[in-house]
Amino acid sequence: MNTTKPLPRALTREELKLLRKAGLDPAFLDGDTTVKVSVGMVDWILDHVYQNHDFTNTPYPECLELATKTYKLTYGLNQEVKNS
Repeated sequence: MNTTKPLPRALTREELKLLRKAGLDPAFLDGDTTVKVSVGMVDWILDHVYQNHDFTNTPYPECLELATKTYKLTYGLNQEVKNS
């Protein structure tokens, strides 16, 4: 397994469908997102999207950051607004 930190990427359509099927897409939850769902989403993204990387000894904040960036890229939420 690769131990180099991967760059975030958007989920594919199939991956997103599987995340939703697992009940871990916060966009499809009624009410507030629970910590349990957020943690589950992080684990799911790391285990399914970056399965060739070993996160065993990676600090959790780095795991959370990667999964969050991945989710935001999936929904196009990382668009930077440039001032002209």
